[in-house]
Parts: sequence; structure tokens; C-alpha cells
Amino acid sequence: MKSRILCCFLLCLAVAAYTGCSRDESPTTPASPVATDQAPPAVIAEQLLASTGWTRDPDAVLPEEWAAEDKSGRCFVEDFGREVVVGNIVHYWWVVSTGPGQHERIGLHRVVKERRPFRPIRARRNLFALHGTPGKFDVMFLFGSVTSAPDDHSLAVYLARRNVDVWGIDQPATLIPADVEDFSFMADWSMQTDVDALRTGMAVARISRLLSGSGFGRMNLLGYSTGLMTGFAALDLETQLPWWARHVGGFIPVDYFYKTQSEEWNAGECANVDFVEDLFSQGIYQADFGILFQTMGMLAQNDPQGDSPIVPGFDNRTAALMAGAVTGAIFGFPGDLHFFGGEFDEETGLPTDLVYTPTDQYFEWLQGFNDYNSYGHDYDISRIHCPDTESPWDDHLDEITVPVFFVGAEGGWGSLMDHTASLLTGSDDVSLLNVSLNPVQALDIGHVDIFTAECAPQEFWRPMLEWIVQHSGRDEPEALASEASVSR
Repeated sequence: MKSRILCCFLLCLAVAAYTGCSRDESPTTPASPVATDQAPPAVIAEQLLASTGWTRDPDAVLPEEWAAEDKSGRCFVEDFGREVVVGNIVHYWWVVSTGPGQHERIGLHRVVKERRPFRPIRARRNLFALHGTPGKFDVMFLFGSVTSAPDDHSLAVYLARRNVDVWGIDQPATLIPADVEDFSFMADWSMQTDVDALRTGMAVARISRLLSGSGFGRMNLLGYSTGLMTGFAALDLETQLPWWARHVGGFIPVDYFYKTQSEEWNAGECANVDFVEDLFSQGIYQADFGILFQTMGMLAQNDPQGDSPIVPGFDNRTAALMAGAVTGAIFGFPGDLHFFGGEFDEETGLPTDLVYTPTDQYFEWLQGFNDYNSYGHDYDISRIHCPDTESPWDDHLDEITVPVFFVGAEGGWGSLMDHTASLLTGSDDVSLLNVSLNPVQALDIGHVDIFTAECAPQEFWRPMLEWIVQHSGRDEPEALASEASVSR
């Protein structure tokens, strides 16, 4: 069931009653171990609990280092909603202000099994999911809720059914409205912006889990695509923080690379550094290729035989299939990398369909993207990749000690994960899964198929679940039981 309860009015009443908040006040400097200009995670977590009515654990005690007081009475939670996805699996979401600026906001999500409405289970197992670019939480991790795929065909639902408490984030750029015209506020946005947002989101999730009875343990982080970059940057930073200020207990980097020895890739990333610097000199800070994807999906679905304005010389359906099935050729990536494994016409060599993900669902998926992304974040990714530039985000990779489980697709970036794994010499628990279902890379399962393919539960999601269970502090084999038993 895809019903949604928008609770803005109730939220304001609940939060006002609990914290006396007023939107007219400015935030105070937080005492929590996050960026000094970020909103206090402890205060945000209290407002999350007030908005949902979750039962508070009377034995929950927040560690002294995390305590924070906000005398401004400000409403950091700007919006809140709840939807029943399927059965007793529920999706909560919030829009949260994290700083004084108008666009300093993140989206927070929780997908969890409930004992009864508004009463989530207490769950030791957890995951915090970080999307790539462009993208957002529901598009990547709630695929069945945003397309015509079955409601339960989503990584978040698959894990929640098996008693994993799934949280996630929408990074600040994903929340920029389509009608914004002045993007000068993004001039200083960078990898640091996304790392700070991620750590704030994880802090709020940890405190919320503590207050509602699921404990305060560090969380397993999943970073997909360019989210892998932000995840590793955060881990690199956390090696320099005291233990109590670290949020990541284990990391699942999905289908990308942090470092590579590929000269072709490195040369392209160095060229992108110069390209983005030129954009900055022109006052361009926003990337709008999310709008491109939306348009491509809409035209492919509604006017498949029409002439494509995006890929001249092809119809809209073929253009969209080219973007999905021969992604490297369309966007200039080296090799045969692609988002989705495709079928091809033997005479023309053009894609005619997708193999692993239903084509109509792909067109719907494209339309779910956010409008804008940050060139500042893209710039820092290229600086990390380019061996000729300095970056503050790769100085401590050999000091990362948490367990790491690389998951990739051979038709995507999976074959490039190995070198990054070899640099993590400080961890004694590093493993890799690179799924291949076709000996020809150009036809193999792709980068996005990991979350959308009909075979994704067996090929990708179950190994992730097994790893989460094994890294949750105790052996809980019941998590690996059949879907019929766990969904009762």
C-alpha cells in the first residue's frame, strides 16, 4: 500500500508542545561532535521523537559528550511524513534544517518494521544508506515505492523485513527547489558539505535509535556510487576523531572506486578538475543533469517514437536506453561501463531493451531524480581521483580500521574496486563481492541494476544482509530465514 500521511500540522503541534519551538529564532552553536555550524543532533533527535510519537526508552541515557541544549526553541524539523510501504514495513521521512542558511537542509529517512502503528521494533541490526549523484534515498533504496515495481522490491524493504533498522539521507543539493535561479549560495559547497551533512544525519539517527530503545552503537554505512566517495571521506576524517565521535561501525561501499591505477580514468579526472575550475570562474556551481535524466525518462515513457532533443538522430526510447545500457559511450566514461544491462540489435548495435531491470520501470526511475547537484562535491571527487592534485580526503586511508564490504557489478565499476581495497591496510576485515552474470562486460549486470534488477535480492541484497548480520555484535541466524517467515 502506498498511502502517505503528511503530518506537517501535527508535527508543529507535537514539537511545539515538546520543545516550545519557534521558527523565528536562529540556531545556537552545537555542543555535539559535528561541524560547529551544524544544528545540534541531540535536539533534532528529540524533535524527531516528538514528531512521531515513538515510545521513549526510560533507560536511555545520552553520553555526556553528545548532550546539547538549544535555548532558541527553533524547529529544526521542517517537514515530516509517514507511509506504509507494504504490510508492517513503514517509511518515515523528515526535512531537517542543519544550519542557518536557507538551503542548509537534509532529508532523513527511516524504513523499519512496526509492531503496531508508530511503534517500530527495537533493532540491533542497522544500516545508514547514502545515495549517489544524481539521486536521493527513495529513488535508490525504495525503488518499488517510486515505480511500478512491486512495493517490496527495494533494498530498504528487504532489509527491514528481516529486522534491520534502515536509515538514510538526502544530501543538501537534492533538496534545492527547481525554481531557484541564484546559486551563489553553493559557492563554498564541497566534499566537506556532504561529509558534515552525512555525519549530522548519522548522529541524529544514532541518538534517535538510543532514545527509542535500539541502542547507541555505531552504524553500518552504505555508500553507493559517488556516495562511496563521501563515505570514504567521512571515514578518513573519523580516523582523526576520538572514538566517541565516530559514527561508522562498518562500511559497505557499492560499485565505485576511491583510488585507481587506471591511467585512463586518472587522466579524465584530472581534466575534470580543470573543467570545474573553469565553471567556478564563471559563477556556475550547480549541475543540472538530474533534470536531463527526468526529461529523458518522461519522453521515453510518453513519446517513445518522437525525435529525441537530447540525443539527436534517435527516438526518445532509444536515447533513454542508450543512456542506461551504453552509459560509458554516452557520457564519456572509459570502457563498457553502464547503468543497466541491455539487449542489443545485432545489425545496428543499438539497445532495444534491458535485461535485468524492466524497461518501463527504468523510465519511471529516471523521472524520480532530483534537479540539482553540487559541482563543488564533483570537484573534490576529481581531486581525490587525480594523482596530480592535493586532497585532504585521502591522507588516512591506511588508518581506517572498521570492517569494509565492497559490493559491485562487473557491468558497472565493480572491477575497479580492488585497488581501493588494497589501500585499507589498517582493517583486518575487508571483503569484496563483484557480481558477473555475463562473460561480456558490455552485456553484464550494471551499476544501477544492483538496486533495481529482478535478481537483485539474490545477487546483491542477501550478501549485504548476511554481512550486516555478521557485523551486528551477535549471530542472529533467524535474519536469514525465508521471506514468508520474516514478513509475518
